Amino acid sequence: MPTPSLATADLSNIHDSAVSNNADWSVVEIVTSSPYLAKLWPNTTVKVSPANPNCHPDENQDLCVTPTTPNIANTDQPPRKRAIGTRKSNKLPVPPFIDTHHHLWDLENNPYPWLMEPIDHFVGDYSAIRKSWLIGDLHEGAKNVPLVKSVHVQAEWDHNADPVGETAWLQSVADDPNSKGMPNAIIAYANLSDPNVEGILERHAQHANWRGIRHMLNWSDDKPNFRFAEAGDLMSDPQWLAGYKLLEKFNGSFEVQIWPWQLQEAAKLANQIPEIQIVLGHAAMPIGRTPGDLREWRKGLEALGTAPNISAKISALGMFDQKWTTDSIAPFVLDMIDILGVDRCMFASNFPVDSLFSNYETLWNAYDEITSDFTDAERNKLFRTNAEQYYRI
Repeated sequence: MPTPSLATADLSNIHDSAVSNNADWSVVEIVTSSPYLAKLWPNTTVKVSPANPNCHPDENQDLCVTPTTPNIANTDQPPRKRAIGTRKSNKLPVPPFIDTHHHLWDLENNPYPWLMEPIDHFVGDYSAIRKSWLIGDLHEGAKNVPLVKSVHVQAEWDHNADPVGETAWLQSVADDPNSKGMPNAIIAYANLSDPNVEGILERHAQHANWRGIRHMLNWSDDKPNFRFAEAGDLMSDPQWLAGYKLLEKFNGSFEVQIWPWQLQEAAKLANQIPEIQIVLGHAAMPIGRTPGDLREWRKGLEALGTAPNISAKISALGMFDQKWTTDSIAPFVLDMIDILGVDRCMFASNFPVDSLFSNYETLWNAYDEITSDFTDAERNKLFRTNAEQYYRI
């Protein structure tokens, strides 16, 4: 690759960044036709390596860059093929959407230990959500945006109680005419390592809106408050796998919630047992912000994407960027869509947890703005029809 001879470089096709301490760097000015990159690196300079051993360019890419004077936080994850549009100046409505991940909890009548007594949670102080949040609260938050259907994901009902109790309560909520049919799909809890899990799955499946199971698998060897699972090796544990395989019998999907460093193992699980549909939760929870953390997240998504039975929810980004802006979450949204494809991604709110970081309308307006240069057909998939397909609603 020849050394750039000009003092400028067009970076509109840059997809990734990498830095080599041994590279022969030259400093150039950014010139780009990308609206998003123009926002990210306005009037700044970058170091350009013509022969960077850590760079793995795409076929249309001939430079690897890292900004020397970043304009905003999180520039370690530059955007990929898409750019933010200009809908702010020509506002169109948010398209009708399905919220594919929210919670409800009734603290007066149902058991949620983590809400009744605070725990050491990685998000910090969550006292503001330690109160009942019911279907009317969801509808109130969505009063100015076109929420048409919703998916409820288990809210850590007391694991010592009958997990089917939560499903039965949620089905009663959905059957109430005042709920507008929501939640239209219920993702329940079951401990898949339980030798008696088949009976629990059978009872879940007796409820019309039940669609699958979330058994949180987050694990960190180093940080106890990053552990939501009983052990760190469940995806390869024979007893857990026996329970997992039973999901096929009941036509249930599995919601996998993991950290980026667990994505490779999840990819192995998905490819080994392709008959079970897996929905990746919370954008694989990209909690790290170093270049190495972000490469791990992307490479893990790429590995997971090799499995045909994978879809993914873009949600909960506020938990990892608590003062988020549309600009700061856009690279994660766009990378997810670029890596997994527009046919396999869905949007979600993670409310009321993410109400700690924004209101409901603001979040959906952000998704709208980030995808404003997508086609109507693509946006329809991301906001609604993919969810209808994967959740059968």
